[in-house]
Amino acid sequence: MGWLIFLAILAALNCLPLGGRIRFDGQNFSAGVLIGKLPIRLYPLPDWLKRKMDRPKKEKPQTASPAAPRPEEKPAQPKGDWKRFLPLLPTALDFLGSLRRKLRLNELTFVLTMAGDDPADLAQNYGRAWAALGNLMPLIDRAFVIKKRNLDIRCDFCGEETTVSFAVDLTITVGRIVSLLVVYGIRMLKQFLSLKKAVATNE
Repeated sequence: MGWLIFLAILAALNCLPLGGRIRFDGQNFSAGVLIGKLPIRLYPLPDWLKRKMDRPKKEKPQTASPAAPRPEEKPAQPKGDWKRFLPLLPTALDFLGSLRRKLRLNELTFVLTMAGDDPADLAQNYGRAWAALGNLMPLIDRAFVIKKRNLDIRCDFCGEETTVSFAVDLTITVGRIVSLLVVYGIRMLKQFLSLKKAVATNE
């Protein structure tokens, strides 16, 4: 029975999504992390954290301590040659590419409300904005799996200034993170040991 509970907990953790959340409504910006469906705001700081940080700290009485002996200066050790680690770079780039493909956009919202004095210029800029967004979206679609999207560009002929608002929820499951770390960690460890062995042989 205990093993079944343990396996159930592992399965739940494997599917647990972790990620980040950002919001901007045109005036206020907020950012935080996501643990499952639970958002934890990091900016602006929550009220309870502000109160804790503003609380005055008690100063400890200072006691005179005997002067510590001055450590002897050791000769500077020669730094390793970073160029010998360049063979690890393709693996690191493969890891970043695989990580990007496993990220998931649970929400992608972007609303641009354009304003201007000249209706003709505003209409031209409106068309250019949609063209730019149309060129950008295929790149985002290839990079991420998007669950929910709301992309809109509007014209406000009576408005005085252009406004923008956006919301992004980006997550990845714990299981995917662990699998990537295991696969690429083992690969990079093997490459590192091979490089270390080659350097020791040359020396």
